[in-house]
Amino acid sequence: MAIIILFTIIGTLDVRIFDHVRPFLFTTHMAAWRSFFEVPFPEAAIWKSVLILLVHNVVLIGVSIFQFNKKDITA
Repeated sequence: MAIIILFTIIGTLDVRIFDHVRPFLFTTHMAAWRSFFEVPFPEAAIWKSVLILLVHNVVLIGVSIFQFNKKDITA
């Protein structure tokens, strides 16, 4: 949840330093489903959003699994 809040804040701030990062934030691409209703259909933009969201999922799940496996949990 903290990552979503952080990315939303970064995405909405009008600071030039974030201009090159903003297109790669997943909060930018979470609303890509609205593109399905546009004419003409922006297939390339949708696939770009899907790819970026997939990379974010793989990275965040990978970090979560790594952190979980580092825990010393004994029964």
